[in-house]
Amino acid sequence: MNSPFGTWYRLAPRDQAGLCCDRAGVALGPITLIAPRQGRYRLRSVKEIAVAFAIAYGPKPPEIFTRWHAGLDRVAKAFDQGRDALAAIATVQMGFPAIAPEVMAKLALSPLAKAFNPD
Repeated sequence: MNSPFGTWYRLAPRDQAGLCCDRAGVALGPITLIAPRQGRYRLRSVKEIAVAFAIAYGPKPPEIFTRWHAGLDRVAKAFDQGRDALAAIATVQMGFPAIAPEVMAKLALSPLAKAFNPD
């Protein structure tokens, strides 16, 4: 969201157009990026996250995906510490815009949209 004060970012409800952060983890539209497993939060691989973000936001240099993965790792660690609000704030601060409806359709068709097994 653009305003006279700068660009605003927000979280989206789960399975909606954008990045979601809730007790079930973090999802980009229909693709789960972080999920709880055996009392800890686990991330998808760097490669899988890169694919999901490339579908959503187009091609980016590998170091951008590595930085995004590191940001998601901080979110997972905040969840592990029981700091849900910090996890949500860190997710918003990553600065991902909403996703267009046609991109949501592409994300939904991705094999990554299947249930994520964090083991």
